[in-house]
Amino acid sequence: MHRSIFFILFLNSVNFLGQDITSKKNDNVFEIESSVEDLILSEVSIVGDKSNNQIELNFFLSHTLQDQEFQLHVGKNRPTAYDSTGREYKYNKIIFNYNRIYGTGGVIPIKIPTGIFKKVQITFDKIPSKLKKIELVKINYYQSSSDNKKDKVEGFFLIRNIPVLWY
Repeated sequence: MHRSIFFILFLNSVNFLGQDITSKKNDNVFEIESSVEDLILSEVSIVGDKSNNQIELNFFLSHTLQDQEFQLHVGKNRPTAYDSTGREYKYNKIIFNYNRIYGTGGVIPIKIPTGIFKKVQITFDKIPSKLKKIELVKINYYQSSSDNKKDKVEGFFLIRNIPVLWY
């Protein structure tokens, strides 16, 4: 049986377009929930491309665990964004650490040393350019120790209320 522990994490290091949003609580503040409290997301933003009806979710991912490997789901349980009406938007591609591009299918193994931030970019297609914010993005993953791949823990994180900056 999988036991989920939920918490709201307002990070001291969260910076959105040069503005510290840690201590503010209004419509422009996003929330992060995770099934594992050791994940850290920083510098979360969404930029929209009106001409292609795409948005790009950008963030840096880190953790406080020793010798762990993460695998982002990109198949059946792939990253999904939702608007305020509940409409789903599936991802188009993921760029991890600036240079690795992934399409659909399976999982993406990512090695993140303890305390080191790696950049993640997730592109979603067919987004109406009038959309002001994404209500929710859900990203599923596996986590395992680097020396024991059979000891997998399945988890997820949610990012809520992310404003979209269109260009």
